[in-house]
Amino acid sequence: MAIILEEEKKQTNWGVILGLILVVVFVGAAVYYLFFVNPAQVDVFISPKLKILSDFKTIQFSPDDLLNNPAFKALQPSSQEFLIPAPELRGKINPFLP
Repeated sequence: MAIILEEEKKQTNWGVILGLILVVVFVGAAVYYLFFVNPAQVDVFISPKLKILSDFKTIQFSPDDLLNNPAFKALQPSSQEFLIPAPELRGKINPFLP
């Protein structure tokens, strides 16, 4: 009687191989579409309110016209005195001060 010793052949796991191939294809397609495909131009609808705001680009501003305007020169500077409240009115006392 002869005893034959053979190593058991490993079975290939086709599910894992197919999964890896799908991941590689997905990553490759994502890289291709993100970096190499030129996107088509998209027409954006602009509401009439925004269109009115875009007209502000065309306004020409001249500081000399403003400074020489009689209405601007008639303005008087006004300031209110800013008073710092007394220390006892400023808030809580710091408990960490000596």
